[in-house]
Amino acid sequence: MNDTLNKAINFAVKYPTYIDFSETLLEIKRTIKQYEEATLKKKWDDAYDLSITLVDLSQQLEDIAQQMAHEAK
Repeated sequence: MNDTLNKAINFAVKYPTYIDFSETLLEIKRTIKQYEEATLKKKWDDAYDLSITLVDLSQQLEDIAQQMAHEAK
């Protein structure tokens, strides 16, 4: 296997919360893009649902960050 891939796999196994944090950030980025598209198309119900999703994702991100801080101690 590729050395870079081995390092990435080892990192993911050793620090799974970093992977969760990254995945959540990517999901927030995708949701913001969907929100922007919904507002441009004036799909207000969809935009509202996506705004609620963003609130949930930001809370999830905060929880993961707190977990990471706790693990770092």
